[in-house]
Amino acid sequence: MPATLNLHRPAPECDLDYVPLSPRHTRPDSALALARGLEGQAVAVALGRPS
Repeated sequence: MPATLNLHRPAPECDLDYVPLSPRHTRPDSALALARGLEGQAVAVALGRPS
């Protein structure tokens, strides 16, 4: 996972899974890619590992 940019002081009331200052090495089981094109075209691709 890429690092969260410009994160030096996260807000304590915001309960998110931040990746501060350096990347996190992981092997995700799924991914989602979203893209938009000209004239309102859009596409979404969901990829996952077989279980």
